[in-house]
Amino acid sequence: MEIVAPLYLDHLDWEIVSKEVCEKNLLQLTSQSSTVRVFREVRQRLQSLNKETIDCFVECGIEERRAIALIAACKKYPFIFDFIRITLKDKIQVFDQTLREEDLDVFWNTQTIEHPGLEDIAETTKKKLKQVLVRLLAEAGILSSTENPWITPISPPGRIEEVFEKEGLVYREAFLS
Repeated sequence: MEIVAPLYLDHLDWEIVSKEVCEKNLLQLTSQSSTVRVFREVRQRLQSLNKETIDCFVECGIEERRAIALIAACKKYPFIFDFIRITLKDKIQVFDQTLREEDLDVFWNTQTIEHPGLEDIAETTKKKLKQVLVRLLAEAGILSSTENPWITPISPPGRIEEVFEKEGLVYREAFLS
């Protein structure tokens, strides 16, 4: 996001940004297909945000950027937001701050009731999605690490109140504070 957001603000045209990112290998990935896949993901997350929030992302420090990236992931993927709001919040409330594999499984199973299509996902894909979720939450600072993850509520940094006003006050819940 740190590479793509300023380019988008310079051009305000995703096609131009895509071309520049791919032609110059700005994401410094080893293959063109990886670059396209990662760019697509970053683009979708940024597209979920207001332009003012993207401006803030470019101007802010690392803590604010991390917070905005979390908000973008929650907006793009309600599954992530629900996991934070339901599973992690419930665990915090009962003073159980260790995230276990079983917690992910319970959440997944409850979601299959609301979203029957999840039942059709292959076990290997499910495992990969869990790994990505844990890594994303660790990068956001909500989990201490990907190994033996400890749930840690974080205080939204500085200018993030402005972002909540633009993106939705409900996203305060993503910080568990």
